[in-house]
Amino acid sequence: MGAGAAATPFPTYPYAPREARFLGVSLLAGWTVKRYAITVPGRTAVDDGALESVLREMAASLPAPSAVVDGISGNGLAFFVAHFDPDDVWYLLDRWVAGCILKQTLRRAAPAMPAAATDVTSEGYVACVWELAVIDHERRLWIETMMGGEPAPERYLASGLNGTV
Repeated sequence: MGAGAAATPFPTYPYAPREARFLGVSLLAGWTVKRYAITVPGRTAVDDGALESVLREMAASLPAPSAVVDGISGNGLAFFVAHFDPDDVWYLLDRWVAGCILKQTLRRAAPAMPAAATDVTSEGYVACVWELAVIDHERRLWIETMMGGEPAPERYLASGLNGTV
Protein backbone atom coordinates (compact mmCIF):
# COMPACT_ATOMS: atom_id res chain seq x y z
CA MET A 1 0.00 0.00 0.00
CA GLY A 2 2.96 2.28 -0.36
CA ALA A 3 2.66 5.70 -1.95
CA GLY A 4 6.14 5.31 -3.40
CA ALA A 5 5.22 2.19 -5.38
CA ALA A 6 4.87 2.44 -9.15
CA ALA A 7 1.32 2.71 -10.47
CA THR A 8 0.49 -0.88 -11.37
CA PRO A 9 -2.50 -3.11 -10.70
CA PHE A 10 -0.22 -5.86 -9.34
CA PRO A 11 2.50 -5.85 -6.68
CA THR A 12 5.98 -5.06 -7.90
CA TYR A 13 7.60 -6.73 -4.90
CA PRO A 14 7.30 -10.23 -3.46
CA TYR A 15 5.36 -10.97 -0.29
CA ALA A 16 7.53 -11.21 2.81
CA PRO A 17 6.18 -11.88 6.31
CA ARG A 18 6.04 -9.01 8.78
CA GLU A 19 5.88 -8.99 12.55
CA ALA A 20 2.55 -8.33 14.28
CA ARG A 21 2.59 -7.53 17.99
CA PHE A 22 -0.26 -7.14 20.44
CA LEU A 23 0.52 -4.06 22.53
CA GLY A 24 -2.24 -4.36 25.10
CA VAL A 25 -5.45 -2.48 25.75
CA SER A 26 -6.15 1.22 26.30
CA LEU A 27 -9.22 3.08 27.47
CA LEU A 28 -9.67 6.16 25.28
CA ALA A 29 -12.69 8.47 24.99
CA GLY A 30 -14.77 5.75 26.64
CA TRP A 31 -13.68 3.10 24.11
CA THR A 32 -11.70 0.01 25.13
CA VAL A 33 -9.14 -0.36 22.35
CA LYS A 34 -6.85 -3.32 21.65
CA ARG A 35 -3.56 -2.05 20.16
CA TYR A 36 -1.32 -3.71 17.55
CA ALA A 37 1.84 -2.81 15.64
CA ILE A 38 3.03 -4.37 12.40
CA THR A 39 6.65 -3.88 11.34
CA VAL A 40 8.83 -5.01 8.45
CA PRO A 41 11.72 -7.45 9.00
CA GLY A 42 14.63 -5.78 10.71
CA ARG A 43 12.49 -3.05 12.24
CA THR A 44 11.45 -4.02 15.72
CA ALA A 45 11.25 -0.50 17.11
CA VAL A 46 7.89 1.23 16.94
CA ASP A 47 7.43 4.96 17.33
CA ASP A 48 5.34 4.67 20.50
CA GLY A 49 4.86 8.43 20.75
CA ALA A 50 3.42 8.69 17.25
CA LEU A 51 1.30 5.57 17.74
CA GLU A 52 -0.23 6.85 20.99
CA SER A 53 -0.71 10.39 19.66
CA VAL A 54 -2.52 9.26 16.51
CA LEU A 55 -4.60 6.72 18.46
CA ARG A 56 -5.71 9.40 20.95
CA GLU A 57 -6.67 11.75 18.09
CA MET A 58 -8.58 9.02 16.27
CA ALA A 59 -10.42 7.87 19.39
CA ALA A 60 -11.36 11.44 20.29
CA SER A 61 -13.15 11.78 16.94
CA LEU A 62 -15.36 8.72 17.56
CA PRO A 63 -18.95 9.00 18.76
CA ALA A 64 -19.70 8.00 22.34
CA PRO A 65 -19.30 4.21 22.70
CA SER A 66 -23.02 3.58 23.21
CA ALA A 67 -24.21 6.23 20.74
CA VAL A 68 -26.71 5.24 18.09
CA VAL A 69 -25.46 6.48 14.71
CA ASP A 70 -27.55 5.86 11.60
CA GLY A 71 -29.69 3.51 13.67
CA ILE A 72 -26.68 1.38 14.66
CA SER A 73 -25.39 1.19 18.23
CA GLY A 74 -21.84 0.72 19.39
CA ASN A 75 -20.55 -1.30 22.33
CA GLY A 76 -17.31 0.45 23.25
CA LEU A 77 -14.92 -2.22 21.91
CA ALA A 78 -12.40 -1.54 19.16
CA PHE A 79 -8.96 -2.46 17.86
CA PHE A 80 -6.18 -0.32 16.44
CA VAL A 81 -3.41 -1.31 14.04
CA ALA A 82 -0.31 0.82 13.43
CA HIS A 83 1.47 -0.56 10.37
CA PHE A 84 4.99 0.79 9.91
CA ASP A 85 5.40 -0.02 6.20
CA PRO A 86 8.57 1.07 4.35
CA ASP A 87 6.60 3.57 2.22
CA ASP A 88 3.87 4.74 4.61
CA VAL A 89 2.58 4.42 8.13
CA TRP A 90 -1.04 3.26 8.20
CA TYR A 91 -3.30 3.59 11.23
CA LEU A 92 -6.53 1.59 11.31
CA LEU A 93 -9.08 2.04 14.06
CA ASP A 94 -11.84 -0.55 13.74
CA ARG A 95 -14.77 -0.47 16.15
CA TRP A 96 -17.46 -3.08 16.60
CA VAL A 97 -21.04 -1.87 16.07
CA ALA A 98 -24.40 -3.65 15.88
CA GLY A 99 -22.82 -6.69 17.51
CA CYS A 100 -21.07 -7.95 14.38
CA ILE A 101 -20.03 -5.08 12.06
CA LEU A 102 -16.72 -3.25 11.86
CA LYS A 103 -16.64 0.46 11.21
CA GLN A 104 -13.20 1.75 10.26
CA THR A 105 -11.34 5.03 10.50
CA LEU A 106 -8.08 5.13 8.54
CA ARG A 107 -5.12 7.49 8.62
CA ARG A 108 -1.87 7.59 6.67
CA ALA A 109 1.49 9.24 7.36
CA ALA A 110 4.96 9.43 5.88
CA PRO A 111 7.55 7.26 7.69
CA ALA A 112 9.65 10.35 8.44
CA MET A 113 6.66 12.02 10.18
CA PRO A 114 4.56 9.19 11.66
CA ALA A 115 2.59 11.48 14.00
CA ALA A 116 1.44 13.72 11.12
CA ALA A 117 -1.28 11.36 9.93
CA THR A 118 -3.96 12.41 7.45
CA ASP A 119 -7.47 10.97 7.52
CA VAL A 120 -7.96 8.88 4.37
CA THR A 121 -11.12 7.08 5.46
CA SER A 122 -13.15 8.57 2.62
CA GLU A 123 -10.67 7.35 -0.01
CA GLY A 124 -12.06 3.82 0.29
CA TYR A 125 -8.97 1.94 1.44
CA VAL A 126 -9.64 -0.98 3.80
CA ALA A 127 -6.44 -2.88 4.64
CA CYS A 128 -3.39 -4.52 3.07
CA VAL A 129 -2.54 -8.23 3.25
CA TRP A 130 -0.61 -7.81 6.52
CA GLU A 131 -3.31 -5.77 8.23
CA LEU A 132 -5.94 -8.26 7.06
CA ALA A 133 -4.20 -10.92 9.18
CA VAL A 134 -4.92 -8.89 12.32
CA ILE A 135 -8.48 -8.21 11.17
CA ASP A 136 -8.98 -11.94 10.53
CA HIS A 137 -7.66 -12.77 14.01
CA GLU A 138 -10.01 -10.21 15.55
CA ARG A 139 -12.95 -11.54 13.50
CA ARG A 140 -12.37 -15.12 14.61
CA LEU A 141 -11.89 -14.06 18.22
CA TRP A 142 -15.03 -11.92 18.10
CA ILE A 143 -17.10 -14.87 16.88
CA GLU A 144 -15.64 -17.16 19.55
CA THR A 145 -15.90 -14.80 22.53
CA MET A 146 -18.77 -12.46 21.73
CA MET A 147 -21.13 -14.37 19.42
CA GLY A 148 -20.96 -17.93 20.74
CA GLY A 149 -23.47 -17.70 23.55
CA GLU A 150 -22.81 -15.53 26.58
CA PRO A 151 -20.54 -12.63 25.51
CA ALA A 152 -17.13 -12.67 27.20
CA PRO A 153 -15.54 -9.26 26.59
CA GLU A 154 -12.76 -9.92 29.11
CA ARG A 155 -11.65 -12.95 27.06
CA TYR A 156 -11.88 -10.94 23.84
CA LEU A 157 -9.75 -8.12 25.26
CA ALA A 158 -7.15 -10.46 26.78
CA SER A 159 -6.23 -12.20 23.54
CA GLY A 160 -4.07 -10.69 20.84
CA LEU A 161 -2.14 -11.78 17.78
CA ASN A 162 1.64 -12.03 18.09
CA GLY A 163 3.84 -13.42 15.34
CA THR A 164 4.55 -13.22 11.66
CA VAL A 165 1.76 -12.35 9.26
